[in-house]
Amino acid sequence: MDVPNWKQKLAAELKRDKKKTVMLTVLLIVGGIVCGRFIVSQITPSKAGAAIDSTRTSAAPSPAPAAATRRGGIKDPAKWAEYIRQIDTDIERDLFRPNSAFFPPLEKPKPNRIVIEEASREALRKAEIQAVRAQAQALVLQSTIVSATPTAIINSRVLRAGEVFNDFKIIEIGARSCTLEKNDIKIILEMRN
Repeated sequence: MDVPNWKQKLAAELKRDKKKTVMLTVLLIVGGIVCGRFIVSQITPSKAGAAIDSTRTSAAPSPAPAAATRRGGIKDPAKWAEYIRQIDTDIERDLFRPNSAFFPPLEKPKPNRIVIEEASREALRKAEIQAVRAQAQALVLQSTIVSATPTAIINSRVLRAGEVFNDFKIIEIGARSCTLEKNDIKIILEMRN
């Protein structure tokens, strides 16, 4: 294969299809970045780690050497290793339990005691019965079908025994009536003439 001929064919192909040219350029750039990063990672040395002597324990860490207080830290690796070995690695407190000095425990609120006299309970029950009756006034029994599965049509909705409609549970369906229940209060709907 002739080199000048190959170059001419590549140049003609790149000029002919602009999409291919752009895609090839992007792939070459990405490949160059990946190769460059790989080469740089092989050249640079790996990071050093410090080994901790777990057999030695002390009550409290000693203060850092005087060299550590200077700007730039400890320069001598032997002094630095000695300082690291003296650090106490035992943790005495539970890291997930909050410090009660900063976060005092909250007192549990005492529940309010509500004393209802028997007379007021009866008044509340009467008010509840009146509210349920008022809600039942909006229900109209349009038709009933008595069969193996009795069906009632209430406010244009087909319902069976056991179903719930507007918070009323259908208890029983008769020939011209339907028994509903809400909050242990039974209501009997009858078909109008």
